[in-house]
This record gives sequence, C-alpha cells and structure tokens, in this order.
Amino acid sequence: MTRRIAHTAHHRGQQMDLLRVVNRDLHSSYGPTADTGGLMQNNAPVIYAYPDLEAIIEEEVGPRRKAELPGPGDKAPTERPGT
Repeated sequence: MTRRIAHTAHHRGQQMDLLRVVNRDLHSSYGPTADTGGLMQNNAPVIYAYPDLEAIIEEEVGPRRKAELPGPGDKAPTERPGT
C-alpha cells in the first residue's frame, strides 16, 4: 500500500512539472503551490480550482472558470532559494 501511494504521488509530481513546462498555473492538490503563494511555513493558502463537487461537475463540462491564483508572493516559493 505504501509503495502504491508513493508511486501515485511521484506521478502527480511529474504531471505538475509537465504542466509548468507549458506555462500552466497549478492549483493546490496536497497543499500550497508556488502559484498559490509558495511555502506552507510562509502561510501560503491552499486554493482549489473549484469550491465543491457540484462546481467541478458543472465547470468541467462548461466554461471551466477556476479560482484565481495569487502567484508566488514576495517570499521565495522554495526551501532552497539559492540553488
């Protein structure tokens, strides 16, 4: 079970990297992202694309109006900003 969870998380990370390569903004999945304000310790918010299940169903077959993202903010969105 642990291997399955780790493997799935690994592929989610790969997909997030690929989306960044094509300049797509990323909403939260497991916590804050660079597009939602950076690191959790900097009080970055978790912002999901849609507020609830009904909105997911309605928007994904329609106009896909996702929540606005604030961007990285004024602090580094990584724990190692010098690298």
